[in-house]
Amino acid sequence: MRIVVAGGTGLIGLKVVESLQLLGHDVVPAAPGTGVDTISGRGVADALKGADVVVDVTNK
Repeated sequence: MRIVVAGGTGLIGLKVVESLQLLGHDVVPAAPGTGVDTISGRGVADALKGADVVVDVTNK
């Protein structure tokens, strides 16, 4: 399953990404540092391509 984790490089997001990867999922950590800005929308469409699930752990 392809899972996008918004906020995937933050304190909680890193743990969520790691846990999902250990379960064998294809995980996309979506954060400004990975080229995805959920506030402006930059990179969001590309990050969501093919996603089955989106998990939001952003703090904004």
